[in-house]
Amino acid sequence: MTAATFDALDYFNELKAVGVPEPQAQVHAHAIARLIDEKLATKYDLKKLKLATKEDFRRLEKATKEDIKRLEETTKHDIQSLEERLTYKLTIRFGSMMAAVMTLAVLIKIL
Repeated sequence: MTAATFDALDYFNELKAVGVPEPQAQVHAHAIARLIDEKLATKYDLKKLKLATKEDFRRLEKATKEDIKRLEETTKHDIQSLEERLTYKLTIRFGSMMAAVMTLAVLIKIL
């Protein structure tokens, strides 16, 4: 795609043709040419920006999906760890209660 160009010489000649003094026409044409070259966005610039923005969104989406996957894995691991600790504690408590009941039963039989 070709960028639109500003013909400073043509503009300069048009200014001179309507009576603008040559030094003023030259400065004015140069200033406008510089403004267009340095400050105005072209369709090509906007297209590049649009593509860059789409790529940024793609990268962000990918990073977010990876973060969610890591979070799910971490959460799953944490839940499994909590389940194991809870099972262990409940087993110990249940075993302790059974030992207490058995001890009580033995004591009742002895007495």
